[in-house]
Amino acid sequence: MMRKLVFLAILVPHLLLADTVILKSGQEVDGQIVNQSETTITIRTRQGVQTIGKGNVRRIFYGDAYRKQQDELKRKREEEQRRKEEEEKRKAEEEQKRLEEEKRLAEEEAKKQAEQERLEQERREAEEKARLEQERLDARDARNPFAIWIFTGPAGAQLMPGNFRDNFSMLSLFGQELAFFPNKTEGSGGVFGFGFAIPVWDMIFFEAEGMATAQWQDFLAIEGGKDTVDSVSNATRVGFGLGEYGRIVRSTGDFKMGYKINVRELANLGGWSLESPVYERIELEPVLGYRFRQHDSVFSYTSTGYSSFGPSFYLANTAGSIFSRAKGPSWGFRLRYKPLPEYPIKLELGLYAYSLTADIETNVDRNVLFNIGLYQLNETDVSYKSIIEGSVVTLGASYVVTENIDVFVRIRGETAEFKTERVSVENRNSANPSSAQTSLGVFLLNPIVAPMLDTTEEVGSFEIGLVRRY
Repeated sequence: MMRKLVFLAILVPHLLLADTVILKSGQEVDGQIVNQSETTITIRTRQGVQTIGKGNVRRIFYGDAYRKQQDELKRKREEEQRRKEEEEKRKAEEEQKRLEEEKRLAEEEAKKQAEQERLEQERREAEEKARLEQERLDARDARNPFAIWIFTGPAGAQLMPGNFRDNFSMLSLFGQELAFFPNKTEGSGGVFGFGFAIPVWDMIFFEAEGMATAQWQDFLAIEGGKDTVDSVSNATRVGFGLGEYGRIVRSTGDFKMGYKINVRELANLGGWSLESPVYERIELEPVLGYRFRQHDSVFSYTSTGYSSFGPSFYLANTAGSIFSRAKGPSWGFRLRYKPLPEYPIKLELGLYAYSLTADIETNVDRNVLFNIGLYQLNETDVSYKSIIEGSVVTLGASYVVTENIDVFVRIRGETAEFKTERVSVENRNSANPSSAQTSLGVFLLNPIVAPMLDTTEEVGSFEIGLVRRY
């Protein structure tokens, strides 16, 4: 019973306050409407009775309608809030997933970008390395290209045939005759050559060059001595004549291995530092090689004179040939200098030396006709074994005409010393064809005769040529 009274005590005020007036100001007035007129509403509240003008009222709820409406609105708000919270949670989760996905994609994109940058960096480094390597190869090819060249020009020479010719005079003295050639004037000559260079590795190169020097010459001959019409006569003769060299050709072939290095690189190898760019334009080319040399010439002269044999007059025709072949090592260097980097001109200085072993064979045939009806053929064969010590100096300049073609001019000077180690001579004539009259004498006197045949060869030439680089 007591519980029912408490429940009614709680419930009755709620029932008494079942009406609600909503003012335009938004205020809510809870209570029980006890009276209404056209203009006012009278409502009993917990605070007492209030009269409210209808002009201030927005809406009136009777009984529990407002509470139910409020409860429904509250439920809807709570439901809306719950849905909103769930939606916000879902959106937050989706946003979190989106952010995580964006982060994952961003990380993947960053990794991809980093990988692309790494690959791009590697590509740039590879391209730069390839460019530097190509520049090095281009610089190497520019310094050490495959090249061919050709040249020609006039030459002034004191070639060996003149010396051989004089030596014949002396060697004939060991027989029964003497021929003397007083004029020493050398004739005109020319030079022609070609060559090529091949890069072997880095700045190492192989080079081959062939060159031929030719000369033409006339000379005067004066004869005298013991007549050789027979082996027992003591008759003498004297005469003179004119002759010429029909061919004097000296050809050489040089094969060399060398290395190109500029002065700055050479200084760096020695631990010195040369900062000036001038030193990069001075290039040194030391070379080692092997030289082959061949000498081929023919000469002839016609002479006439008086012989005490008979007595009689005679007419003689003398023809000779000389052939030598030599080979041996060579060494030296070239120095190239580009004075101004903006001008395509290079200067060149070359210094070389060689030491050759030479075998020389000569033959002279002399046909003599006497006016008393006699005819005689004299033959002289000479064999030399010589050592040739020589040196070559070149001075030139080249000009770059196009990217791959140069023209050059060069002055060449060469001196060779012939040191005869052994000589053998045979003189035969038609009156006594089996007699080799001087072989034994020259053999026994070799230590004296051989040094007497030592001679010097000198060649000077002015060369104009063309170089094609690849």
